[in-house]
Amino acid sequence: MMDIYSLLDKNDQVELKIFNELLKGDMHHEIAVIRKNLGLTRPRFNDRLEGLRQRLMAISEQITLDKVNGEEVVLRLPLYFNTSDVYFIYLKESINYQILYRLYERGKLDLFTVIEELFLSESAYYRRIREINEVLIEFDLKIVNGILKGDELQIRYFFFNLFWYFFPLTIVVENNTDPTIKNLITIIENQTELKFSFFDYQKLFLWLKITLKRINHPEKQPSSVVEYHLMVLRERESYRQTKNIYFRFLARLALPFQDEEVLYVYLFLLSQFILPIKADFFADVFTVVSPKVKPVLTEMEDYLYSIFNRAALDEEVKEKVRYTLINIIYTEIFFTGFSVYFDEEKLQDVGQEIVSLPFDEYVDKLYELLQNIYRHVKKQRRILKQAEMKKNQALIFRLLCLLSYVDKISTPRFLIGFDYYGDDLLKELSYEVSVDLLKQDPLIIAEPYNATTDYDLVLTNSDVNKQNYLAPTYVFSEVLTPKEVRYLRKIIKKMHLKKVQTVRS
Repeated sequence: MMDIYSLLDKNDQVELKIFNELLKGDMHHEIAVIRKNLGLTRPRFNDRLEGLRQRLMAISEQITLDKVNGEEVVLRLPLYFNTSDVYFIYLKESINYQILYRLYERGKLDLFTVIEELFLSESAYYRRIREINEVLIEFDLKIVNGILKGDELQIRYFFFNLFWYFFPLTIVVENNTDPTIKNLITIIENQTELKFSFFDYQKLFLWLKITLKRINHPEKQPSSVVEYHLMVLRERESYRQTKNIYFRFLARLALPFQDEEVLYVYLFLLSQFILPIKADFFADVFTVVSPKVKPVLTEMEDYLYSIFNRAALDEEVKEKVRYTLINIIYTEIFFTGFSVYFDEEKLQDVGQEIVSLPFDEYVDKLYELLQNIYRHVKKQRRILKQAEMKKNQALIFRLLCLLSYVDKISTPRFLIGFDYYGDDLLKELSYEVSVDLLKQDPLIIAEPYNATTDYDLVLTNSDVNKQNYLAPTYVFSEVLTPKEVRYLRKIIKKMHLKKVQTVRS
């Protein structure tokens, strides 16, 4: 997985890692802890901290980074601050990125032009090319004699990853201005009766911009993926209609008609979560899957529904599951490599925050499922070893997000009715205090008791009306004591878990 560190020099890598450490916890950070976490000597830490401070000041004068008593570092950021701006300024100033950008813009690197522009020696230039080629291995690409060699689909996918995942969205939008591409997307939307979201519009715009940049490249090599799938995909009605739209567009620009060019756009639409879930024009993409894809899709769906009761999920959730899995499978079939603008460790940290399920409990099975994608649909490529599959943290992260989404959607609420006997003021106060004390899960909901509502538990301060409650009832003292709160939390958790297991069984 390519992250932003892979394009940075070592000093810049260290500065960004210090910045990430400073984003953890509160404003004050012990220098000794940061040095220990990153394995830095005091002089190296001080040098790189100063380098980071200079970079941050270049972004905003409102950012301050100061030492306190020589033992702590304090980072103060403006209220509306996007951390991706910090990553981007390091990327822009990276020599390796600047070489790649010149390669994209010019199609070929001229040794003497590049070393003059970037103030490099000839030996430094070739060292940089070797470093970049190490990054490109993941995408099955290589720079040879100043030209990016490899499958054309992969070349475009690499540049898409570079510009989409490493650039802040504001910069992507600022650069997506070509009226020719705007016109093409408008035609696609009108002809297919689709309306792309703002986010998906920008993704498609960037892909089409890269397409126009590469379409007449003299060193363009045919895609083996295209040759492998074209015979199947060209029979689809959605592909034929896309071809008609795209060829008319190419004709207006006096560009050559090439089947593979249509397929490059079509495959991107299928695999990058751009199409709406309910897209009539592309319905055949999600309803009729190829024989090579079907076994993998079935296995992944069966695994997911072995965790969650299929019958308990509504059709909308099942459609979203199928849509997500098919996009993931198509991504693995058609493309190689992936990028995130932060590193693998931070990806896992983010994952732990937003994914409700424990990573370790599911991740091994997910690796096995990914391996099956290669076994079923990538027989023409080498099967990746388990250790190599584990590098694809970004894809695992997306699968875990899908599992967490279904988990949250399918988990039933636990409803508590609060029935208090007393004057209105004490009743309101007791209710608010009790709700705050018991609040531990957004799926556990408390409300004033209503005789017509079906509750999982009733809380009351008197058993005078206990015989009329249909749900289990807990009678508490006038105000919930800390001991009662601890006890209630335990029994509510136990009762909720039993309800979840009943629904999913």
